[in-house]
Amino acid sequence: MNKVISSKENEKIKHLKKLQNKKYRQKFNEFLIEGDHLIDEALKNNFECQIYSTKPNEKHDFLITKEVLKHVSLLVNSEQKIAKVKIKETSNDFLNIDQKSNILFLNNLQDPTNIGTLLRSALSFNFKNIIYDNLDIYNPKIIRASQGAIFALNFFKSKNHQKTLKYLQEKNYEIIGTFLHSDSTNLYQNSFDKKIVLILGNEGLGIEKEILTLIDKNVIVPINFESLNVAIAGSIIMSYVENKGSKNET
Repeated sequence: MNKVISSKENEKIKHLKKLQNKKYRQKFNEFLIEGDHLIDEALKNNFECQIYSTKPNEKHDFLITKEVLKHVSLLVNSEQKIAKVKIKETSNDFLNIDQKSNILFLNNLQDPTNIGTLLRSALSFNFKNIIYDNLDIYNPKIIRASQGAIFALNFFKSKNHQKTLKYLQEKNYEIIGTFLHSDSTNLYQNSFDKKIVLILGNEGLGIEKEILTLIDKNVIVPINFESLNVAIAGSIIMSYVENKGSKNET
């Protein structure tokens, strides 16, 4: 019978607590998730999990008290399970991109809720390849906002955006931008003959200037208001590309 961990000073518990910190997550290549749904999604997608639970009759590696769980939890109302998850190595090799799927390029996005929402939409609408740059992808808020979609996506880190996009153009991807410009076209007047890379820029600053010249087509979502939240706009575009705008056979 497993002994229940009841002390906040237990070394395993202190380690879990420190994983709330970005630098500590990066140092140990581990992160935390909470609740049955996220843990189930991680396991389903072959992530290595170490489960801490207050429920002795459910799957776990270690039993802990509710007080200890509350101590390591980031939630106001903590779940009854928490898990330490091993980060899968992020690839910088774009040869491994799934070419049956479109690509979502997150260019300096900052808001975790926006990012998590976009990851859910990306999985839903066949944008299973995610390229990112300055982003803590395993931020707990992003993971929760993604509702577990994060575990089913392929992540690639871009260190040189121009080199990355030129390579993808050579592989017959069309680069799609999302900023107001004299050459911008109505999303719903477009069809897409190739697989695409959809670039979504920073909430306040937009897409980086250094990559604007590499955009093949710039689209806007017509609305009767000033602007759309980036997560809403991105989700609309991905849905249109997958359901109506693509002539590709997948």
